[in-house]
Amino acid sequence: TALPIYESERCGGMAGYAWAIGTGPSRTDVQPFTTEGLVVYGNGSGAAQMPIDLDSGTTVFCTIKATTKCGNHLQSTSNGITVDTRKPILSTELNDSRRSYESSSGSLGLSWRGNDSDSGIRKYSWWAGSFPLAADIGNLTSTLEVSTPPGIVRNVHRGVPTFFSVLAADNVGYEATLVGPGVAVDDSPPLPGSLRCPSAITSIADSVTCCWDSFRDEESGIESQALMMGDLPGSWKHGGPVAIPSTESCARLDFAFSTGQRRNMTFIVTIEAKNGAEIKASSSQLLAIDSTPPKEGFVEIVQDYYSVSGQQEVVECQQSETEIHVKWSGFVDAESSVEKYEIGIGTAKGAADIHPFTSVDLPTDVRLDRLFIPHGLKIFASVRAINVAGLTSIVTSDALVISSQPRVTVYDGLGDGDDDYHSSSQLLSAHWIVDDSCPITETAWSIRRVDGGEILPFTRLTVGGTSAVQDK
Repeated sequence: TALPIYESERCGGMAGYAWAIGTGPSRTDVQPFTTEGLVVYGNGSGAAQMPIDLDSGTTVFCTIKATTKCGNHLQSTSNGITVDTRKPILSTELNDSRRSYESSSGSLGLSWRGNDSDSGIRKYSWWAGSFPLAADIGNLTSTLEVSTPPGIVRNVHRGVPTFFSVLAADNVGYEATLVGPGVAVDDSPPLPGSLRCPSAITSIADSVTCCWDSFRDEESGIESQALMMGDLPGSWKHGGPVAIPSTESCARLDFAFSTGQRRNMTFIVTIEAKNGAEIKASSSQLLAIDSTPPKEGFVEIVQDYYSVSGQQEVVECQQSETEIHVKWSGFVDAESSVEKYEIGIGTAKGAADIHPFTSVDLPTDVRLDRLFIPHGLKIFASVRAINVAGLTSIVTSDALVISSQPRVTVYDGLGDGDDDYHSSSQLLSAHWIVDDSCPITETAWSIRRVDGGEILPFTRLTVGGTSAVQDK
């Protein structure tokens, strides 16, 4: 309804009036000049009214044209009126489907955006309560601002949400209401997880994979995680930060420096978690770059019995075909330490064709059984020392000969064969042949009669000798 007000001019009186409506001053594109709906008051003024269909946001101007009795025309246009049939629009950046958190009660509040493109926002009003639309925490307050004042709400219980409500009123009286998500106080950091990375990696590696026990926050939850590496905890100078979904607990971190910069250096890897109130917690671990394998030690095959000195004896031969006892020492890694040893048995240095390389954790000796090593075979024991970075040193023992079936054939006399008769009662002799790959370490002989009587007890001879004579 357009309702213009007008006053008459004096020229012997007015002969008549007409009015029009347009989308601009003096325009008649909405309604041409007409006398319909026009009422003239006796005091030289009047009013006009006409039902018309206008879209919200349209601005129209009413124009009055008066014709005097002198035949002159007078015309006047209103300053325009805008049609507003819509409520204001209210929104907030917070997600209405979840609760928001702040780190202190002084930070509780709400910011919003209001829009009314037709008649404009006349004012805002806000209030706060312990449930949506309630006002038991903050009373109704009118404002032209688009946020609540800082620190306006205090003494709220930790973890209990406060709901802010906003009302926007436009210039024709339409209103819109917005209820923000609950805003609660969480002033504590998340419970940190424990980071687990390799303590060392090789200098040629271009990344490291770490896992951690999940961070927990019972109040505002874990919003984000980031993995990084630098010279200090929380620094990402040398890698990251890599954003990680809060549901995951392992990630790979690529290095931000070249291979040539990685030799024998140490860095700090950090996993950082942030809760809904943006309070952080972190866990860090030292990471070493190891470019060298362990220092080589010594590997020996020892006998199962002890010598007179009380030490296990290193042997060149043994009788058992099914068991071997290996001992090692001297493997050292100053950068990352030896993580484990592997032992293998083979027929050549470094080979493991008899017993494959098998991890033995961190002892200094091991007894391998259930083997099958034929008589006369020469074998080697090899130990691989592996450091935390995965670099390996291998050391092999001296050879060991399996002598499970040594054979010695003894012949009477010194001839080529075996003498059955002898002419002297004062002189006895013998020679022998040893059939064994194991070197001879001691030789002794004795003489006994057929009836068991001892003529000569076991007497040591020169090592390696193959004959002996008794002339007494």
